[in-house]
Amino acid sequence: MSEIPSLPETNEIKRADCYYSLSVSIGAGVTFLLGVIPPLNLLCINFIIGAFVTVYHFNKTNEISVTKPFGIRVGFYGTAIGGVLLIIMQCLMFYRIFGTDLRQIKQMYMDMMSNVMDPQQLQEAFATIPDELTVGFVTQITFWFLVVFMIAAFICSLIGGSYAAAKIKRGPLVR
Repeated sequence: MSEIPSLPETNEIKRADCYYSLSVSIGAGVTFLLGVIPPLNLLCINFIIGAFVTVYHFNKTNEISVTKPFGIRVGFYGTAIGGVLLIIMQCLMFYRIFGTDLRQIKQMYMDMMSNVMDPQQLQEAFATIPDELTVGFVTQITFWFLVVFMIAAFICSLIGGSYAAAKIKRGPLVR
C-alpha cells in the first residue's frame, strides 16, 4: 500500500476554528464599563480600549496572531455591542432623571447658550424641541445616538484593533 501524502503545514489557520463569543463579550463589557466614566466616554477612549481588549483576549484565548483587517473586525464586534448597551443604559438614565418633561432640559441649555446667542436666535433654535417626550422624538434621538456611536466604534476599533493586531503575536496567523 502506498502512503497518503500529507498536506504541507502552513502558518495560517481558518477563522472558523476560532472562538469569538467570549472575547467579544469581554470587549463589550470593557467598552460599556469604561463608557460610564464621563471623560473616557467623551473622548471615545472606552471604544479604543474595548477594541484592544477584544483583540488581545481573542489572540490569547486562541493562541494565534491576526492581521490588522481581521483585528479591526473583531474589535468592532466588541465595541459595537458595548456601544449599544451603553446607549440603552444612557436612554434609561435620561428617562429616569428627566422623565417625559423636557422643559427643564430646554431651560438649562437656553441658560447656557444665552451668553452666546441673542434671545431671538435662542427661541428659534429651541422651538423645534418639544416640551413633552414623544415616541417620535425618542426614536429620532436613539437613531442618531446609534449612528454616532457606531461611527465612533468603527473609527476607534480601527485604532485599538489594528494596534492590538500589530503588537500582539501569539502563534499562527489568521486572515
